[in-house]
Amino acid sequence: EELGLDGPPGGPNDHSTTTWASNWTDAPVASADDNATQFNWYRTVAIDAGFVSVGESVRFSADGLEWTEVDLPVDGNVDSVMPLGESIVVFVGGMAGESEQFQLDVATMTWTSIAIEGLPANFSIDQTSEGAATFFEVDASAVNGENMFFRTVGTAEVDGFGIELNTEVSGGSASASYTVTDIATGEVISSESSDLVGSSDSPFEFAEETYDVDGGEGLTFLDPETGELILEMSFDDITFVDIDENGEPIDGPSVIDAQPEPVFPARWLVASNGTTWIVDQLSEAIEEPSEDGLMENEIGSMATNDGVVLISRSDGTFLRYDLN
Repeated sequence: EELGLDGPPGGPNDHSTTTWASNWTDAPVASADDNATQFNWYRTVAIDAGFVSVGESVRFSADGLEWTEVDLPVDGNVDSVMPLGESIVVFVGGMAGESEQFQLDVATMTWTSIAIEGLPANFSIDQTSEGAATFFEVDASAVNGENMFFRTVGTAEVDGFGIELNTEVSGGSASASYTVTDIATGEVISSESSDLVGSSDSPFEFAEETYDVDGGEGLTFLDPETGELILEMSFDDITFVDIDENGEPIDGPSVIDAQPEPVFPARWLVASNGTTWIVDQLSEAIEEPSEDGLMENEIGSMATNDGVVLISRSDGTFLRYDLN
């Protein structure tokens, strides 16, 4: 059956979204937001003063229509955000799984670094509510890659140039490098190395990812002396090979003397009323399910109200914390 549709609606890209806002009586109005894509903004939460969207940076809106953007205080990825009265607490994670906590005062759009005593060194946020968050404790050696080594080598020949890309993870650190060579003369046109891997920005000064190479993703390389474009190439042109610590090709990362992670890691709570903080371990790590297939002491959903945190457990009981 012909539906009369020629294609998706026009827009800046196929993944663009529009935010709409309204009070209880008026018709919804489109937000004045020119850059709200599902890649840039992954979560919007309500706080006493309005709304906060979190992604590559943080934005605040008092009415859901006009937005003010503020950059994150450090490089990293937002693991989660916890509403706290008229402010928010963001958990910013690095490549190695560590987390820093910052509080944003939306009235002044200023960040304050906060030190929450008692948090595990490595964790992943599970769920958040007003003034509270639960999280999984993560094995530091697994997250930091202390037991892992891998090196990925990518090679390609494009427009008379030979390209080699190297990424290496070893002992919890990561590095990357590239070399662009003129095949005819053997001259190295551009070469860089960096240990700033994992940032949202390119770790290199003269090379970066692009999302518009033959309709797909790729890389661009610039001349270090002139800044002019050397070449643009698609990721499809690159052949990647994984190398182990002995220099042998392998299928995936090489894990050295790694200990198996628990089936279900330990769960924790962090909560605050703005002045008092609570950090408490909710359950131990579970190596395997019980005979009936259940996770004993498994933590369920969480709710907060007026400084009280209530957490359900799989056995039908509740944990109650009173921040007042």
